[in-house]
Amino acid sequence: MDRALFQEWFEKQFVPNVRAYNEENGLPDRSLLLIDNAPSHPDDLELVIGDIKAIFLPPNVTSIIQPMDQGVLQALKQNYRKKLLRSLLEENEDLTILQKLKKITIKDVIFWVAEAWENTSVGALQKSWKNLWPDLQFVEEVVPPVNECELLPLVKKIPGCENVEKECVDKWTAVDDKGFEEYTDEDIVAQVQGVPADDSCSSEDEGDAQTTDIVPHSAAASAFDLALRYVEQHAAATPNDVMLIRRWRNIASSSRFSVLRQKKITDFRS
Repeated sequence: MDRALFQEWFEKQFVPNVRAYNEENGLPDRSLLLIDNAPSHPDDLELVIGDIKAIFLPPNVTSIIQPMDQGVLQALKQNYRKKLLRSLLEENEDLTILQKLKKITIKDVIFWVAEAWENTSVGALQKSWKNLWPDLQFVEEVVPPVNECELLPLVKKIPGCENVEKECVDKWTAVDDKGFEEYTDEDIVAQVQGVPADDSCSSEDEGDAQTTDIVPHSAAASAFDLALRYVEQHAAATPNDVMLIRRWRNIASSSRFSVLRQKKITDFRS
């Protein structure tokens, strides 16, 4: 993120969507965007269109009252890391963890973040306003922490991480980059276009043979991969189209992963 990108998002995404929402709900054409004073945000005087504008929160209060810092970002990061771990475990090729990590592209990361945001519950977003807006009424929603329920077992499946403790996973999910590296448009395009060549699934359906599905999970995942590449290159495709196919590709991959099992030494006896 940088100032130019944020300015473009404010003018072409935020303002039109706010105006459409206000019109649909019979509300006046005004709105206030509360944001922290980050280096990647333009001056607040530049973020004004009519009665829709942005203002910065006071310094040193971000962690106390900013809604996104009241558990929303933490949940987003945990969901993102769950997708990262699953991608490493679902990889078919006989590669090391480092080699698998090097295959991940910025494009993969962007979609994982988008999918993690889609999984953020309405209750979590409503609750995040409680410190800033104490009188806000909402229905309390109990959501189990992602790291306790899912991240630790996934981490333990990574070779060399079998004895990892929960404290290590908590520390990993809490890591924040204090600085950021700036990329030019050319850098980003080059990295996105550097997607690895077609990594078709193995002809062996390791574990799918144990199921009675008409279409094996691995075959479905491979088909969705092909469909995804087709849709992404088609001029008529929308972001929603891409997200829908990615969702079903992820379902197929996760289903395939769930039926895989580690072979025991007794499996090799005659």
